[in-house]
Amino acid sequence: MGTISSLIERLSQRSKQDLVPIVVSTYGFTVGQSFVAWQTVAEIWGHKVDRVTTDEAFLEFSSNGQSV
Repeated sequence: MGTISSLIERLSQRSKQDLVPIVVSTYGFTVGQSFVAWQTVAEIWGHKVDRVTTDEAFLEFSSNGQSV
């Protein structure tokens, strides 16, 4: 049981460190240091990733030939 507890603790710490703040406004959104204006968003894609213990949902924004 100690191995599973250790793994869960390590995964929960990693995910907190990897999180990048997202700030949304009426003009667009900021991910870390990158700003994306709503007018430049060409496509929005959503997908789900099945994980062992939980699932994750993602939104991908296509803007100026780049994906965020």
